[in-house]
Amino acid sequence: MAAATWWVDAGEEKLDLDWRAGIPARALPGIVRPLTAWPFAQAGGCAIFRTPNTRVALYAITQSKRRGLRVLVESDDAWLTLDARALAARRADLSRPGELAALTHREEARRTSHRLAVEAADAVVVSTPWLADLYRPMNQNVHVCENAVDPADWPDPAKPGDGTVRVGFAGSTSHVGDLDLIRPALAWAAATPGVEAVVIGFDPAADFASDEEVAAAADAVAALTRARRHRRGAEAAITAINTVEAKLAARRASWQLPGLRIVPWADNWPAHRANLATLNVGLAPLAPTDFNRGRSDIKVIEYALSGALPVVQHAEPYKRWHDLLPTATSPEDFLEHVQAAAADPEGTAAHAAELRDRILKERNIAAVIGQWQQAITDEPHPHRDAR
Repeated sequence: MAAATWWVDAGEEKLDLDWRAGIPARALPGIVRPLTAWPFAQAGGCAIFRTPNTRVALYAITQSKRRGLRVLVESDDAWLTLDARALAARRADLSRPGELAALTHREEARRTSHRLAVEAADAVVVSTPWLADLYRPMNQNVHVCENAVDPADWPDPAKPGDGTVRVGFAGSTSHVGDLDLIRPALAWAAATPGVEAVVIGFDPAADFASDEEVAAAADAVAALTRARRHRRGAEAAITAINTVEAKLAARRASWQLPGLRIVPWADNWPAHRANLATLNVGLAPLAPTDFNRGRSDIKVIEYALSGALPVVQHAEPYKRWHDLLPTATSPEDFLEHVQAAAADPEGTAAHAAELRDRILKERNIAAVIGQWQQAITDEPHPHRDAR
């Protein structure tokens, strides 16, 4: 085992709470150290860089290797598959000429830095086999370390016990392109006596857009800027802008569901777990995108450990659960599964409890920590992804 292991960009708080740092760090007593300086100030051991994507991080990796540290790059999503221009458009002031191009260039530079960091690393750690396939062309030494749980973090959930069946989604705005798959199910739940619809994390009726819609808006504004500069084509550009705005307005209006309860995002685990514990059914929609194919099954884990029955998309991240959980291929499927779960609350609770017990056993960090140990030391281990 390496003399010491540092998780770069993971402070003491994250070493207590984070899925990809805190939980494995706690399971490696005696070798993990909080990082108090750049890892090249240390000697020996291993430094784990979490999705490095800057020239500073690339320099730190180079210097760490010169100091004799084993360097790992860890990534738990497929952000390289996201459209750089759409990501830039989310941050750009589209009324300022040149800002979108500058931010797009910066986003592309981040990707270049990340690829160079991956190529320079001794090994890459990812959370799923799909991500391993994505990264393997850049670095052949890829280890799959699944998300795992410390049972101490998940005591028996305190359910409301008021007889109401709560159906909901919990997640970040990275799922804005997925929510339309569950809108009929939540609309039904919001309108049905004895059933409540909940969205935890953000308000679907707020002013947000998918990557495709953001890119369309950026294109329309850019077209209008060009039209004004060349004094022709402005009418078509304005029509395009109006079309995008109308689409966004229609989307927001479709989420004005009477009875839908919105719970803000919680920045700490205890509050997040308390929010999840209110649910009886947890929805896990995923649109068919490469970014979504690279996600893990964390939704199943969090819902189940909170006492909620997951209803999952028929998609790559959940394929291990397709025969064990209600699985949807369409909005209609989500609606039917939600209706069935609400009609049998006792059966739904029993199914969720069975799943919780299974995850606490199979995804216990004590059972899978060997994956991390092998990545850190590169010693042969039966959990190694050898494809």
